[in-house]
Amino acid sequence: MNAQQDTMRVTFTSDGRGASYVAPAGLALAVLAGMAAALAGFGTRWGWWYFMTGFIILRWAAIGGLAAAAISLAGGIAVMRPELIGPDLFLPWQG
Repeated sequence: MNAQQDTMRVTFTSDGRGASYVAPAGLALAVLAGMAAALAGFGTRWGWWYFMTGFIILRWAAIGGLAAAAISLAGGIAVMRPELIGPDLFLPWQG
């Protein structure tokens, strides 16, 4: 491991406080996906876009909902069991 990677490590405390931000992020993504799914139908009905555009929005809302479920599950596991993620979690986008 080089010095650059060593500086990009995030250390979590043993009680999992650092991981507690992941589950609310999943919740926020789930709310956004639900709003997009609702607006996909209403926007088509109100004439904001064609029905095929509504289906495209609905498809991406479903993908976002699945991603939200995965993120929330990972955040819940990390908070409940911090020893599963170890003392250091490498996040490549931090730097």
